Amino acid sequence: MKRLLPLAVFPAVQIACFVGAGLTWREFPWLAGGLFALSVLALDLTVHIFLHECIHATRPEGMSWTGSFALTLVGGMPFDGYRLHHYNHHRNDNGPGDWSTTWAWDAAGGRRPRRRFAYVLGWPAALARARVAVRAEAKAGLISAGIQRRLRWEKIFLGVAIIALAAADWRWALGYVAMVYGGWALVSVHNFGQHLPIEGHDPATSFESRLYNALLFNNGLHAEHHADPAKAWYEVKPDPSHPRARGPHLVAAFRGVGKR
Repeated sequence: MKRLLPLAVFPAVQIACFVGAGLTWREFPWLAGGLFALSVLALDLTVHIFLHECIHATRPEGMSWTGSFALTLVGGMPFDGYRLHHYNHHRNDNGPGDWSTTWAWDAAGGRRPRRRFAYVLGWPAALARARVAVRAEAKAGLISAGIQRRLRWEKIFLGVAIIALAAADWRWALGYVAMVYGGWALVSVHNFGQHLPIEGHDPATSFESRLYNALLFNNGLHAEHHADPAKAWYEVKPDPSHPRARGPHLVAAFRGVGKR
């Protein structure tokens, strides 16, 4: 609880801004637009900080159904699907087997940097490829039956929730889908900044600003997290031997890395 409770501020802000946008769009469209934009940004932080820590702080079999459904609704994706995706990311560390790699690999093993905007805006295509890989792993017996079952129910739950929202008011459902698309596009920008495809550099970068990391629970220390993923967010300490991003990762995706 100590590890996760402070981070819950991000889904709380995300939900509050989304609901606020939905309630104000008729009378105060500019306010609604601002609140919606904040909900999109908050979804990125919910994924990269809160849901990310949930993955590392909980065992797959130890999470309750209520918890997995709640996290699915907040993130707009089946939570155990995101868990499998993130485990794959740590195993492959932005290499050719990483479903979210920022490199484009050819059949001969060569690589080139992915195009930023294609990577960011085309995240649903990358998600579809990851789903194919998850099915292959499940068929090979690499994913437990319990996780496969819960993943199926999370998908059903999310689909039913969106249908129910549309039945109540299609505009709320459309807004939710738009928030999820925009939020995960920012997740992709964030991930690109954390794993810049630059030859001669480590797979992950960090942003060392004390203020940034105090406000965002050491989210900037991503290379340090990769070095020891088991550490809680408050245990991660800066290590100057890792490459430093030129600004927060959402900015570094377009600015690159600085000098060590």
